Amino acid sequence: MSLWPAIVKTALLGTERAELPMVTAVSPFTDLLRQIDSTDPEAALLTMAGLIDLHEQAGSSPAQTAPLPEQPPADTEKPEPPAHVTRHLS
Repeated sequence: MSLWPAIVKTALLGTERAELPMVTAVSPFTDLLRQIDSTDPEAALLTMAGLIDLHEQAGSSPAQTAPLPEQPPADTEKPEPPAHVTRHLS
C-alpha cells in the first residue's frame, strides 16, 4: 500500500482539480487515515501526508550512524572543596 504517489499527484494538481486519494486497504493504519475529516480537502491532504510520512519513518534505521565516543579515563583525584565550605566545616 503506497498512497504517497496519489498524494503527491493531488498536491501538484490541487484539491480542486484532483480528488483526495481513496484508502482501500484494511489495516489499523488505514483505519486511522479513514478518520481524517475530509470536509476541508487541503487540511485532509496535509494530514494524510504527515501521517504517511511518520508511518514510513517509524522503526526505520537512521541513514547514518556514528560510533560511540570513547569513555573518559576514570577520575582518581577528589575535587578540592571551595574555601567557604572548608571554613564552615572546620
